[in-house]
Amino acid sequence: MEKRYISIKEVLNVIWSGRIFTLVCALILTAVALTGGIVYENSVTTVSTIVALEWNGLTAGEYPDGSRFDYHDMFESYVLTSASEGIEVSTEEIRENLSINPVLENDVLAIVQNALENGETISYYASEYTIQIDVGKTGMTVDEGRTFLSALITELRSDFEKKYVQGASVLDFTDTDLSELDYFEIQAVFESQLDVIESEMNTKIAEVGNYEATNYSFNDILVRQELIRTTTYSNLSSKINSNLLTKDLDELLNKLLFQKEEKEYDLAVATAKRDMINDLITNYKGNTSTVIIPGSGDSTDIEIDTYYKELVDMQIASEVEVAKLTGDVLSIETSINRYKGLDLEFVIDEDDQAAALDSVNTMIPLLESRLEDLVADTNEVLVDYNSYLISGNITPLMAPQQERNVSLVIFGGLGFVIGAVVGVSITLYKKEWE
Repeated sequence: MEKRYISIKEVLNVIWSGRIFTLVCALILTAVALTGGIVYENSVTTVSTIVALEWNGLTAGEYPDGSRFDYHDMFESYVLTSASEGIEVSTEEIRENLSINPVLENDVLAIVQNALENGETISYYASEYTIQIDVGKTGMTVDEGRTFLSALITELRSDFEKKYVQGASVLDFTDTDLSELDYFEIQAVFESQLDVIESEMNTKIAEVGNYEATNYSFNDILVRQELIRTTTYSNLSSKINSNLLTKDLDELLNKLLFQKEEKEYDLAVATAKRDMINDLITNYKGNTSTVIIPGSGDSTDIEIDTYYKELVDMQIASEVEVAKLTGDVLSIETSINRYKGLDLEFVIDEDDQAAALDSVNTMIPLLESRLEDLVADTNEVLVDYNSYLISGNITPLMAPQQERNVSLVIFGGLGFVIGAVVGVSITLYKKEWE
């Protein structure tokens, strides 16, 4: 039989004649490849964003209140729960598949790597972090992942502001039910409120100076506190103490006796501590260290006994504590004797006492109202200050984006090529060659 050779032209003609079939095969396998690529991509895809953090203390690894900052524990469980509301994924599963990584600039990264290579320990707290959720492992869709990360940043900022902005306030004692308290207890409540405000303002002024908020400054609050203390409060306190005002004498005496016993116990402890320190000083034989100043000669050498100095400081502090507690006990004893009528030099006119009682009952709600306003204004200034201090504390630098680990173009291209090869092969196979 004579051999027959097939020309390239004939092959091309056959392929061209089956072009529709070949195209259909290519499109079918392209669709299959894209579907498989999408399914695979959804199982391994992640969504991420970058967030910038900024507040005083961050570079030292601290939150604004001085507590330790660890970016691994940046999100509280309730923050994750709130952010994932509406998504059928557990908080535990989200935490397992949520990664937080610091963004290091090249120069910082080089310093860190060099330190590690030299066996050195280095601490560096970045100000930018990549937050990534593995939506494939959690079963989220990409859109759910984007929504979750956006909500997560919002909830984190809200939680941060509640802790370090709204939480920055002085304790309000004015909401105490004063009707249940005796006059000397009401006086103590008002004094404590004034002391808290004074202490907070003095601390802030010492730290940052006189910060001026929208309506008031730190110094404004401090002046108002002092004005209330030296006028209304001072007048109230004077009338209560000088006229021995009380709602229940027997109950008051029981409270004073209990306070006296507490102070006497504290005094006994403080006295024993003082005596022990005095014995240590009396029996101390000395333990000096010589400090030689180079190049200055023997005549300028200094001998230092640091332990003896510590003992003297402790002795002074203990003497002060004993003196204070002794004064407290004597003051309570004096009050008890006066309320019992045993202090013959202290006589109160009944008419004066009744007038003072009416005056005090009028002054208490007035002072309570003034302190309520002062507490509210104090907290307003503190919130304003803390808002200014940590403004822009948590800022997203980009919208949540899908990070593609699979190229659908490559999947589709391979599917099309394989489909075309299959279509051409079938067309050539089915051709009946002469």
